[in-house]
Amino acid sequence: MQISNSIYPYPVLSIDDEDYIESSKFEVSYRKSEFSENKIVLDYKLKDDGLEELFYSGKASFYLHVECSYTMYRTLIKLENQKKRYVFSIDPNVMVGNVHLTPFLLIDETLTGLTINSINTEIYGDDYVFPDLQVGDPLAVGFTATVAVNEDKSFKNIDSIIKVTRSVKETMQIDLDSDIAYVRLPEKQFEIYLGYKDLNNITNSMIIYPALIQILNYVKENQDAFEEKQWYKVIEKRCEVLEIDIDEMKRGDINPIEVAQRILEDPVARGLKTLEGVISDED
Repeated sequence: MQISNSIYPYPVLSIDDEDYIESSKFEVSYRKSEFSENKIVLDYKLKDDGLEELFYSGKASFYLHVECSYTMYRTLIKLENQKKRYVFSIDPNVMVGNVHLTPFLLIDETLTGLTINSINTEIYGDDYVFPDLQVGDPLAVGFTATVAVNEDKSFKNIDSIIKVTRSVKETMQIDLDSDIAYVRLPEKQFEIYLGYKDLNNITNSMIIYPALIQILNYVKENQDAFEEKQWYKVIEKRCEVLEIDIDEMKRGDINPIEVAQRILEDPVARGLKTLEGVISDED
């Protein structure tokens, strides 16, 4: 474990410093759910009269910052209704490799003239008054836990080897350098994609389908460069099941567009059908 190493201009409760008296504690325990290895149970424990008063009065809440540096996925989750336990679900579609979880106690409303009796007077003196605090400012920070996301090495389907992630670039990019093929979307597009993941038939037709066409074009141009990649082996196996000869695609006897449609089971038709259902529901 590691602790967030940010430097704050006012006292913040953590194990790593002495801003508060020794009896004040902010600790979070992590354990895997006994029902699913893709779920992490977090138990928040806060022991400080002043901070607890802010928590129970609704002026501060527990949060969890989640970050996966490999896919550039990050989010901040608020524990609603003064909950002290949170079950975090790992989404393998946006999280690969190490996922970093950092717990916080953050302010939910502007605070002016805040005083807390448990501040370490040897550091901050008597009668310390906090500077004006804004929504989102931290009052306590816990250790950052690193969770390893186990990838499905069997790679039984296309969803397991094509992942949509965030990109700092302004256009969609395709990264084929690892065993998983990454479709990297600009940040705003990626956030929209996350918001509509339940409509996967539509998002697949808009993102995965054109990406797979481009991947197949790369394979057509230089198959030897990708034969050891796991994503290629899955596509090759899928083509065998569908009785598609990749060599025919290389020769131009069959179009990558047609191959992509068959692999994804006609994604455009399924996307349009889902869209039709959404429009009907709105009417």
